[in-house]
Amino acid sequence: MKGIPVLHVEADGIARAWEESLVALHERGCNVRTEYDKPDDPPSKDATMIITIADPLSEPMIHRDFPGGPVELQEYVMEVCEGIKDHLVRDPDDPHDTRWEYTYHQRLFAYTVPTLEPADQIRPSARNWREHPTRGAPRQSHGRSGRTTIATTRPAFKASGAD
Repeated sequence: MKGIPVLHVEADGIARAWEESLVALHERGCNVRTEYDKPDDPPSKDATMIITIADPLSEPMIHRDFPGGPVELQEYVMEVCEGIKDHLVRDPDDPHDTRWEYTYHQRLFAYTVPTLEPADQIRPSARNWREHPTRGAPRQSHGRSGRTTIATTRPAFKASGAD
């Protein structure tokens, strides 16, 4: 296999989709070495994962094997939705600063690329979902489905080792 595979998982709910995505990644993902690996670590798995969830509000939303517990989950929700760890991002002008390159909160609510202003990916996506709902409805006459894509990686910079 050449390159990073694109995998697609469909499930009824979030918990099942999470489990199915891990199975697909294990079975069909490619092996990669990361900057986090220690010399004796096995390679990590990588893939572009497309996850389709038919009923995202169905229970269970949280898989029973989710790492951590309720406290860790709440911390993660606050990290992604409220940016409680945005202060841990390194200063790109300081080569000795070894903190995080980014947070998911920043990528979702203030995505930055050189020469452009930070972009909020959530607000226009939510507007699109509200104006063009898909749940149980046929595609709108103008062809818009309410589907959207949100990026958390910066592929143009991946080749140079930065993310």
